[in-house]
Amino acid sequence: MKSTSSRLSLAILSGVSAVLFPLLASGPGVASAAELKSTYNDIDRCATLEEDQDQFTLKCAGPGGASAVLQYVEGRVGLLFLPSMQGRTLTETDLLTIKPSASKVFPGKLEWRSATGAGAPCAAVIRVPVAKGGSLLVYDLKAGRLAGQSATNNGARRMADGLCAGGSAEAAPEVQPAVQQAAITADDAKLQEAMALAINDFSNTYLQTGISGVSEAVDACYGKAASVYDVARCASLDKQGRENDEAFARRFNMPKYKYFRPKNQLRRFNAAVKRLSIPRDVAAKISPVQGA
Repeated sequence: MKSTSSRLSLAILSGVSAVLFPLLASGPGVASAAELKSTYNDIDRCATLEEDQDQFTLKCAGPGGASAVLQYVEGRVGLLFLPSMQGRTLTETDLLTIKPSASKVFPGKLEWRSATGAGAPCAAVIRVPVAKGGSLLVYDLKAGRLAGQSATNNGARRMADGLCAGGSAEAAPEVQPAVQQAAITADDAKLQEAMALAINDFSNTYLQTGISGVSEAVDACYGKAASVYDVARCASLDKQGRENDEAFARRFNMPKYKYFRPKNQLRRFNAAVKRLSIPRDVAAKISPVQGA
């Protein structure tokens, strides 16, 4: 995936998040939409703090001493708005997954909303082609958090102005993958063969779309699984994803991908087992989390 720079790793999240900035001066308690103005950053012109084959980190200077640190790694982004998120280390819940089909991680501009006459921005809007929810992300700079997502410019602006006026915005709910109906049989040799095929599935998908592409491939695999052999292949692909993510997290000291947590793997695996009425002893042989 190409972006302002190249693909990246979140190895430096902790270091960047610990950078100290002076606290923003307090702005007006309430501002009406008519009193708000926008300031923009062309993200292509933001400073590059770090760049590698699989990672980049940008810093965009905003109004009133505010700034945004935009980071990307293997299909996920982490955004820090300073000083409201000063000293924070990004956790798993702060990371957002990018659509594997996206051609650019941060297209467009970064918009800062500020009350007229106040140096400190109260909200920020940035377009990121995330896999779930609207692509326009709205950040509450008073609370230092992602406040909501919108699919339209007008919707994002209304969220931002509501936050600046002392209101709130709700993040869009995650969409659960659909599942289909099917039937089953079982043979140990064929199960092993199906599980072995998942190794190639993982390698090909990971090289093309990174870990987020693997998660989408797992969802798609379970969604169309029509036999116990299909489920065995899906579960093995899921397992390959977790093992790779755990190794990556250890190497770069970053949070593990929530999608590949064992409890989440068991949830989607057990849903397929139930749908296809796979016997318990067979399910135990192909589970992505052995011994669970």
